[in-house]
Amino acid sequence: MHMFYFLFFLFFSCSKKNPITWDTCSNVVQDHPCDFTLVDQHGKEWNLYENYGKAIIIDFSAEWCYWCKVAASDINNVEQAYDVTYVTVMLEDSAGNKADDKLVRRWAALFQINSPVLIGPQELTWNVEAFPTFYIINKEMIVTGIMEGYNPHMLEAYVKETQ
Repeated sequence: MHMFYFLFFLFFSCSKKNPITWDTCSNVVQDHPCDFTLVDQHGKEWNLYENYGKAIIIDFSAEWCYWCKVAASDINNVEQAYDVTYVTVMLEDSAGNKADDKLVRRWAALFQINSPVLIGPQELTWNVEAFPTFYIINKEMIVTGIMEGYNPHMLEAYVKETQ
């Protein structure tokens, strides 16, 4: 009888249904973004789809970019004002080289960022033609906006749409 309860508990307590049911993705407005896993400034992996159910801002930045620095100085204010997960993906250092662990730690320390600052991937599948580029994703994991450059009022408008 104890074995029955154990199996019953095991089956029902571990059968958490994955809410992600789509087979395709694209990084365009009104579609599901493509999943990724990258390493943050603490050496921990951060996965996009593990944040299903949260509004997310993905900020693709470069160390040499002036507007990326301005945006980085506002991250904590945005997170405090809205129920949103803010993630920075660093793509390049000040010399235009690929991001590394030293860069993301330096960036996070310089701007006192507590949210994830990720080492950019070797090959980027997201459309980034300017720095910074922001992808705004709602709680249903749908891209609701893409913004090139930094305008705090425009970013705020996009974030309000996810609430």
